[in-house]
Amino acid sequence: MTNLNDSNSTLHILSKPINKAEYQSLIESLNTHDCVLFTRDACYSLLAPYIDITNVSALDIDCEARGIINDKLATISYSQWVELTLFHKNILSW
Repeated sequence: MTNLNDSNSTLHILSKPINKAEYQSLIESLNTHDCVLFTRDACYSLLAPYIDITNVSALDIDCEARGIINDKLATISYSQWVELTLFHKNILSW
């Protein structure tokens, strides 16, 4: 994994459910190397039809705890989350 700390990449971390308007605002704010990570109760939003799960990832343990299982969803572990924080220059919690 290349370190992008000298670029403007942002890791967007969602921990609360997000509605359609908020999701649209988030998507419009993304840059090329940005990443969106759903954690905690934000994982429930992954069930909404307006969320494109092919372009986001979620914390595996949070999805498991909430019974959210989808083969198309990219899930990551805590250690991979740490890697993402090192990979991105900015971290923004929604």
